[in-house]
Amino acid sequence: MNTTAESGTPEPSAEIRLTPGLLALVLLVGVLAGLGAVVFTRLIALVHNLSFYGSFSWHWSSTHFGPPSPWGWGIVLVPALGAFVISRAIGPSEPAATGGGVTEVLGEIFCHRFRIHPRLAFWRPLATAVTLGTGGSAGDEGPAMQFGAALAAALCCGGTEMSRQRALLMACGSGAGIAAMFHAPVGAWLLVLELLLWPLRLRTALLTLLAVSAGSWCATAIGGGALLLASPLAPITTGWSWIVLALVIGTVGGLTSLLLIHSVNRVERISQSRIPRPWHRQVLAMLLLGVILVTTYHWSGHYYLVAGSYAGTSALLQGQLQSLVLIGVLLVLKIAATALTLGSGGSGGIFSPALFVGAALGALLAGMLQRLDPASDFALVTILCAMAAVVAATTGGILSAAFMVAEMTGNLGILPVLTLAAAFAFLMRRMLLAQSYFTLPLERRQQGIPENGYIRCLTGYPRTRR
Repeated sequence: MNTTAESGTPEPSAEIRLTPGLLALVLLVGVLAGLGAVVFTRLIALVHNLSFYGSFSWHWSSTHFGPPSPWGWGIVLVPALGAFVISRAIGPSEPAATGGGVTEVLGEIFCHRFRIHPRLAFWRPLATAVTLGTGGSAGDEGPAMQFGAALAAALCCGGTEMSRQRALLMACGSGAGIAAMFHAPVGAWLLVLELLLWPLRLRTALLTLLAVSAGSWCATAIGGGALLLASPLAPITTGWSWIVLALVIGTVGGLTSLLLIHSVNRVERISQSRIPRPWHRQVLAMLLLGVILVTTYHWSGHYYLVAGSYAGTSALLQGQLQSLVLIGVLLVLKIAATALTLGSGGSGGIFSPALFVGAALGALLAGMLQRLDPASDFALVTILCAMAAVVAATTGGILSAAFMVAEMTGNLGILPVLTLAAAFAFLMRRMLLAQSYFTLPLERRQQGIPENGYIRCLTGYPRTRR
């Protein structure tokens, strides 16, 4: 049996026996994760409509800008109210419901003998819905992954063989949740393979694909299969010039992701050292975020920074934002808003903010290139490459970042250049920081693991820890 030396825990991808019962569990986890993603989306919409407009509605098109809130400047208090609810009502009941989610899944699978409690399947979506619905700047990939992992924890326990199955089911639930949330099944599957399953085995990879497909199908059947981000089709890229462009975008994207990672961690360290009480630092940070939201709205006319900023990302992809000054300010403010939300203890992920930061960065680069060569048609491809670059460097998932951006926007034809930009960005960030946003907190807890399967392979993990 393959084990890690420090925990004695079976490897997450250790070979297991294929039985009809296991197949049924894999499908069940996938379907439940897909259903959970649909409910989670509706819950975010309900909280958002109640807090921003005072209306009871389960529908919110996060890819379109909403009308102005009737509360006016009172919106300043809405994120702080959400932080108060999380820190005083949800946090004491389940402390693990706050934070990113993906880090916790990685830590439980590789370091803690898979101790994710089933009750997180309730508390994590609720905490994240309050954070995002009240204006917090964060994503929903972490809660989706942790929700799926909590389902696995509820369905499987006990014994060495069952521990292996539980690790597999956690990966299945995580991938199915991501696929259902982002309508990107291949990218979600690759994310699980890159981050959670290593060394790879054909059986576990195929079982995970089965669960991811089930979750994606379930979410599509209930909520529809529209692309998450509305985007024109990018021209097919060929020639050496695109390799050079991918290198430039990847380099800048890697540096930008480094700024995003360090901003969140710096806010976390400073706030914890200077404001001991969790609810004090969360409320103060969200009060500052409320000021940023309202100020940005009165300056630009839209709530660009709310939740995952999908509406802003779609606007950038469709070329609706032309002012480079506005784009640059929004890029900086999105990083600041995300740092305040996640660094103070809000519940949510980093994927969606990284998408917006990448889109804004790409729009800035495209604007500069167009001024140098007005006849060029680099804009859309540059934005898409920058999105893949920032996401890959931030999360540590190279292929998954490229595929998810392509699937979410319908631009599968430019996968090669997206992958190049993602790989260059990952290498640039890794030259300066050896851990991703997800694994850096584990390293600080002295539970560090290599950030993805490629690095684990190169370093011999977990053999070097035996």
